[in-house]
Amino acid sequence: MYAQYSEGFPGVVIKGEKIYVDRKQDLTKQLAQFYTDYLADDSSKYTLSPEYAAGFHTFITNEKLSSRAIKGHVTGPVSWGLTVTDETGKGIIYDETLGDVVPKFLRLKASWQEQVLSKLNRKHHYFR
Repeated sequence: MYAQYSEGFPGVVIKGEKIYVDRKQDLTKQLAQFYTDYLADDSSKYTLSPEYAAGFHTFITNEKLSSRAIKGHVTGPVSWGLTVTDETGKGIIYDETLGDVVPKFLRLKASWQEQVLSKLNRKHHYFR
């Protein structure tokens, strides 16, 4: 689940089972773009792509779906910020800059997911 939500995080690298942020690279532009998107409440760039969340996409494209309610899920910022580390192995939640980005980033992921799932609910005429 941590890898699913890592897509689009500034400087993130996935190598095998390890997810980390490469602080050796200049993250200035990526962080500036992130904060611009966050302040604009633009979750369109913070999707869960099929490459990162195949099960989610299988679910939302299931034409036989007939549920009364649909619940999304997002990992928590503390768990995610402790699991995703910097290149030294320290949880990014302890980094002053990245620790601030984590909950905002996950909020944009949740917002995008909510938009997708609410359309699915309307498609099936159960809620909204």
